[in-house]
Amino acid sequence: RPLRLVHRLPELKKVVGVALRSVPAMARASAMVLVFFLLYATAGVAYFKGGFWACQGDAFDALPPPQVELLTDPVSWGSMSQEQLGWFAGTPYQDMHLSWPNQVPTSKALCECWLGEGGWSRVVDQSFDHALAGMGLLFEISTTEGWVDVMLAAADFRGPERQPVENANEGVGVAFFIFFMFFGCFLVMNIFVGIILDCFESESQAIKEMMNMDQSVQEVLFKAQLQRIKPSAVYQPPEPSWRKRCFLVAEHPRFESLTSACIFANAVIMGVQHFGQPDWVTFLTNILNYTFCFYFNIEAIIKLVAYGKSYFNEAWNRFDILIVIGSDLGYIVSWTSSMAFGPIVSVIRLFRLCRLFRLINIFDGLQKFFTKIISTIPKIGNILILLLIIYFIFAVMGMQLFSKYASNDNYNDQANFRSFPLAMLTLYRFTTGKDWNGFMWSMTERPEGCAADPAWDPAWCELRAGAAADPLSGCTPIDGCGSEVAPVVFMYAFTLLIYFTLLNLSLAVVMESMQDQAKEESMIQDVELDDLCKVWITIDPDARLKISHPQLIKFLTEYQGALGLRKVYGARKTTSSATIETLIGSFLEHGAGTELKATGGGFLNWLKTRCCRQRQKTKYYHYQEVAMALFREIIAQGDPDRERHESERNLIEREKEAMISTLMTCRKLKLADLVQQHVSPKV
Repeated sequence: RPLRLVHRLPELKKVVGVALRSVPAMARASAMVLVFFLLYATAGVAYFKGGFWACQGDAFDALPPPQVELLTDPVSWGSMSQEQLGWFAGTPYQDMHLSWPNQVPTSKALCECWLGEGGWSRVVDQSFDHALAGMGLLFEISTTEGWVDVMLAAADFRGPERQPVENANEGVGVAFFIFFMFFGCFLVMNIFVGIILDCFESESQAIKEMMNMDQSVQEVLFKAQLQRIKPSAVYQPPEPSWRKRCFLVAEHPRFESLTSACIFANAVIMGVQHFGQPDWVTFLTNILNYTFCFYFNIEAIIKLVAYGKSYFNEAWNRFDILIVIGSDLGYIVSWTSSMAFGPIVSVIRLFRLCRLFRLINIFDGLQKFFTKIISTIPKIGNILILLLIIYFIFAVMGMQLFSKYASNDNYNDQANFRSFPLAMLTLYRFTTGKDWNGFMWSMTERPEGCAADPAWDPAWCELRAGAAADPLSGCTPIDGCGSEVAPVVFMYAFTLLIYFTLLNLSLAVVMESMQDQAKEESMIQDVELDDLCKVWITIDPDARLKISHPQLIKFLTEYQGALGLRKVYGARKTTSSATIETLIGSFLEHGAGTELKATGGGFLNWLKTRCCRQRQKTKYYHYQEVAMALFREIIAQGDPDRERHESERNLIEREKEAMISTLMTCRKLKLADLVQQHVSPKV
């Protein structure tokens, strides 16, 4: 039922649509992967069957070295010494040297004889005992979880039911799994990544074609480009001489370079501090931090005096003054208050590290990259919503299935399905690949005396915080039995859906955003927008991003002949604002019959609509509004040979259809001829 939310969110619906449309392609890829896994698992069964077991535990460690030596390298019953035969007195094997003198016992038989059935146990949870178990092993290690442990177990393998010895099979065991991780993990499993990316690209392309790529999508991309490139305020020198001197200091390039160096040095000094540092390090770092704090206060004061109220027009300045005030408050609280505000003060001081983000505004390449990352956040949000829905479904499902399982080393108070928050946190841990298969195998355990479906008991230890660790609490631990099937199916399904599908959608979203950025820059170059901003800022020096009608005329005078105005003025070369104002006024009064060339949906039609709208109360024009009107003029101008190109394309399509029709006719005639010759000769 939570998936019904998809219909209410169009962007989320697109993501789910991509996931569903990728199912056929992923099914074909899965078939190929399964064949590869089956072949590799068959090879593993042929070589490692009966392996990954060992005689181990405290009882084994207590055995004398001669017994351990015999268990590791058994000899035939007839070749054993009297001392060795004495170790089997009172066991079913005490007369084996008489009955079967030439038989060589296995390490497993000797271990179970001396230590019982519990002495011979698995080294790892996985095995190559049969093909299905081998395929499950390969799937688990293809997620890079626990593959080193399995490889080391294979390196110690010496044969079925034989005691492993460290690095006895190092060459084959290591090569077998390294080869699989290279081809099975890095190459074969990444096929799913390619499928998701291809489906996402196809879906995006189809949507863009539906939206009419000639104009709608171009406008969307251009709006995103306008968000990246905006006019910045140009500060004017103040009248008082003392403020003017501060202005010259603030505008000096070396002042900004010095500030950047102080920001970087301050971050390095904060990184030098560590737990248990000597007193001289504490003293030195405190002095340097006070010095940097003093400098940043002086910097803020200089800029406030130089720019006045205009200082707060820029977002970076507001961000910087907030950090300065926060740093000062941290020092004031630590000096004046005797209360235990240590952690709070530390957090306030660490807030100074955010000043490093100011470096982004200095380097153009870093600023563009940072903007691209920020632009992907809304799209990644759709993936996160879908992930939360899937987490919710699996968390509730896990609570219904596994909440009564008994605790063990992995299914414990920190990771279980006994409460919704902890179930969500456990699933998130599995998303990062943290021991998800170890947790899965721990849920398959069936402790002795466990109950298949224990009845509710308010005295359960897991219902009381800390009761399980207190032997005197008198509580009863949950004793539910594990299942050999349900946890495996649950965890495999979750891993396939999240790890191999939905997380790859995040990569597809990021790549699509990068491609959109490239398309933005290919349509209108950033240099052209930079030129527009430079002219705009001469009209609007405070970067309020809005101008009046006279200022618009002045802007058109300065910016004529570029970005949408290439053909607005026709063949006439207008240079004065009076001429432009006369032409625009004539157009607004008489329409497109004037000397101005107004194309459909272009700049002048926008201007006429804008000025003649009766309900329009404001007399200002916004920066994005003007830029979009100029951009529409480019689209309206279009290709000068557009009609000829369109007719050529239509002719090619008609010729293609005619060729296909001719081929189909030829096939039908050929079929009829074959029928006459071979099927019905009398006709």
